[in-house]
Amino acid sequence: MEETGSDEIRWSSLDGADVPNAGTLTFRPAPGDRGTELHLKIGFDPPGGAVGEAVSKLFHIVPAEIVRKALYKFRALALTGEIPTTEPQPAPRRGGADR
Repeated sequence: MEETGSDEIRWSSLDGADVPNAGTLTFRPAPGDRGTELHLKIGFDPPGGAVGEAVSKLFHIVPAEIVRKALYKFRALALTGEIPTTEPQPAPRRGGADR
């Protein structure tokens, strides 16, 4: 990953990656001083060329969906310090409705 100033991050996958990709994440002030906008440009090179692309669409492995989920997780991490999960907690909380 490469930082290019305080408002942009660029990356590219390493040689031999399962799905070669490269992208830029740009941070800009939102209008009306309402936080920060993220602008993402990303390019994927699915393995297998046209056949690989068709298979990924068949199984709904669509880059747009992958990017949407990644941005959701990034936003959650930036706002709360953790990524939400539906996995059960290791120990139940005490108290609450059964008290």
